[in-house]
Amino acid sequence: MLDLKCGADTIVLLHSDNRFFYSNVHTSYGALILNDKQNIFITDSRYTSFAHENVKDFKVVIVEQGGDLYGIIASECMQLQSKVIGYEEFTITKNSFDKLQSVLGMELVPVGEYLSQERAVKKEHMIGNMRDAQKIAEKALDRVKSLLKPGITERDVAIELYFEMVKLGASGTSFSSIVAFGENSAYPHHTPTYRKLKKNDMILIDMGALYNGYCSDMTRTFCIGEVCEEMVKAFHAVKSAQEIAMRGIKAGVSCKDIDNLARESLRANGYGDKFVHSTGHGIGVAVHEYPRISQSSQDILQEGNVVTIEPGVYIGGVGGVRIEDMVLVNSNGFENLTKFKKDLML
Repeated sequence: MLDLKCGADTIVLLHSDNRFFYSNVHTSYGALILNDKQNIFITDSRYTSFAHENVKDFKVVIVEQGGDLYGIIASECMQLQSKVIGYEEFTITKNSFDKLQSVLGMELVPVGEYLSQERAVKKEHMIGNMRDAQKIAEKALDRVKSLLKPGITERDVAIELYFEMVKLGASGTSFSSIVAFGENSAYPHHTPTYRKLKKNDMILIDMGALYNGYCSDMTRTFCIGEVCEEMVKAFHAVKSAQEIAMRGIKAGVSCKDIDNLARESLRANGYGDKFVHSTGHGIGVAVHEYPRISQSSQDILQEGNVVTIEPGVYIGGVGGVRIEDMVLVNSNGFENLTKFKKDLML
């Protein structure tokens, strides 16, 4: 049932993530129409059998080769007697918006915020898929950990992580894995290079698996050999900041307050200017979703949110530390879906 607070009696979805969230079916082409009278799944003739076998609780409409997707959307909305159409202002292209506007002849209202809030609260099957995605990622990292020896490159590790996750059942990665050695770990979104691992290097790995359409996300920081005192101090400061932030997690709590807990902890340890990103984010069909756990966030944690908590410290020319867990928010606090150990030394 549509929440009338969204401002529309019908919503047209074109973005693949939104279509998957509501239908639990992935296609590379199509649209969904959400309406209290009937939900409609539109795709093309490549997916005829697939759609009829897998789409539940939707009327299936097939666009034949050379057919007009937007014309069909308009026809179905007219049959539903739609008056106000919600569209995805955050993700729709201008070309798609213009086409919708020209064929519908109805009032269009933005519903991106409504959709983001809907996707932020996960149902049981979604949480189950995310648990499994996280288990796959952890098993993959556990297998690849033994390869972290001097001479291996960042790219080698990233490739091995991908292969292991796929072998364990993932359909792919949630995002391109970040593998950073030594001074490269001071770049929060480093792209793996041919830089070889050296003894006494810091190792930062940020990774996630994609399973049944849902993501996981985890970061761990290691060292081989002897760690410089500066990075040992930074590691313990980040670990403490994460623990403090996580203790504040509970349905009804402001995301800004969670960010402040991590930020104040790092500031108290002398790293206030070394924490250069937000404390966390929602995760689900996409790796970055609502709610946003940042200094400027206006979001409030809700039961059923799955979020990351990932404070970090980055010291140019030396290295960086980030520790990230994925947690499920509930009325009493949270459940940590991440079980991988947080040990600095391999």
